[in-house]
Amino acid sequence: MLVLASALTVFAAEATVAVARAKTITYVYFKAEGEHGHKLEFYGRGSANAQRGTVTVEKGENWYSWSTDANGELIHARTSDGSTATQYMLNTVRRLSTRRIDVPMGDLGAFSAHFEPEGVKRVQRPCLSVAAFRGELSGRIRFEGEGGYAAVDEQTAKARVAVVHRTCRGPGRAQVVGDAAGAEHRYDPPVLIACGPDPGTLFSVVRRRYFADFSALKFERTPTARIVRFASAPRLARAFTLRRDLRSAKLRPRPPIFNGSALYRNQSLSGDLRTRFAGAGGVPLTPADATFARGDLVELPACPGVPNASGLRGRMAFAEGGEPSRGSWLSPPRPDPSLIAPKP
Repeated sequence: MLVLASALTVFAAEATVAVARAKTITYVYFKAEGEHGHKLEFYGRGSANAQRGTVTVEKGENWYSWSTDANGELIHARTSDGSTATQYMLNTVRRLSTRRIDVPMGDLGAFSAHFEPEGVKRVQRPCLSVAAFRGELSGRIRFEGEGGYAAVDEQTAKARVAVVHRTCRGPGRAQVVGDAAGAEHRYDPPVLIACGPDPGTLFSVVRRRYFADFSALKFERTPTARIVRFASAPRLARAFTLRRDLRSAKLRPRPPIFNGSALYRNQSLSGDLRTRFAGAGGVPLTPADATFARGDLVELPACPGVPNASGLRGRMAFAEGGEPSRGSWLSPPRPDPSLIAPKP
């Protein structure tokens, strides 16, 4: 799959201060169930230099399954409906500590709660000591997405808090919110990447043997946060038909995540293809300038409104090939909670 998450990693890096050299860093993680099937996760990181936090709100899942005969001919295949997600990289976090969190989010709500530890695991490593707490947040955990697409209003939530103390000086390396792009093994599927007609919109589709992965992102900036909206859906291969020389292709993903169809020709997409981003409503994906290529590395077009365009135009990496039977391959990147606070 095309790791569009790499674009988000670059975007998130702008909102992440290099705190690896700080003496003490506090990490906070919790999740909550929202209305209408949405799930919310909060990941925060604070030091004497800066406090940063990211809220991820997601609905749905991405997976495909199939079976073949002894000759590799497809017998059965199916896919999920797809998913939508929104990540908010908050501009302001007031407090992250082992005692409480205070995270104002303007019209989106606020997290203001006391943390009560229930267990702790302490780890000593060269130049590092880690205290990882499990416990419960008590107070107000309130979030409401734009237009009311998702809502959370809780008084308690299970949480993990880790305090990392650097005891000696080392080179260190800043971490960013997101997964690293790329893999040791490469493959060369047909990949189409397009700049949406709306500024800040990016669209891609990757053709596999039996399936096609459709993804779209929308980048925004507000006084409260830097926002990345995701819409993604795996579909059967017939949703993305193409000529072997890649001079033309037809895109016909079934609803509900994407609607309409598109035709690729002469480095452009035409048609009525649209997607619906949570919190932003329907967004057209055509007409659009597009790049269509086959290879393990594909040049990213310069898309207006996409942050760090010079860096993103470099190269977009691809993960290892194959057709996983089930998995959220098109979901936004997120930290591994076990790395934040391992279980005792």
